[in-house]
Amino acid sequence: MKPVIQTKFNSEGNCFAACIASLLECDINEVPFLGKEESWEDYELRLNDFLKQRYQLFVYVAEYDLEQYEYFFQVDLKDTYYIVGGDAERGHYHAVVYKNGQLAHDPHPSGVGLLNVQTVYLFQKVFL
Repeated sequence: MKPVIQTKFNSEGNCFAACIASLLECDINEVPFLGKEESWEDYELRLNDFLKQRYQLFVYVAEYDLEQYEYFFQVDLKDTYYIVGGDAERGHYHAVVYKNGQLAHDPHPSGVGLLNVQTVYLFQKVFL
């Protein structure tokens, strides 16, 4: 993982794209980011098309429920990076990179992480 800092902030922020760029170790400008007027569903289609064509990956979104998925997070994902989303102290939904259940990289310059974790974004390999 190569930490990338987001370049857009607040309601038009690109923290999620910065997390992806960090994990893929690519330039943030290569990664699609959620437009202000765009739905998550439309963005997810664009993002997965990008990930599939360039990296043979697919992003899977799930509710972050540590109690239900404790074994998965502590054993199956041990020593791996993944993206989580939740509320930030700045009043916006925010995405950061986790490893072993801990903050590994916050793409916001403050680096303070999240107040809570609501969503996990996992990558799956696809074969074309």
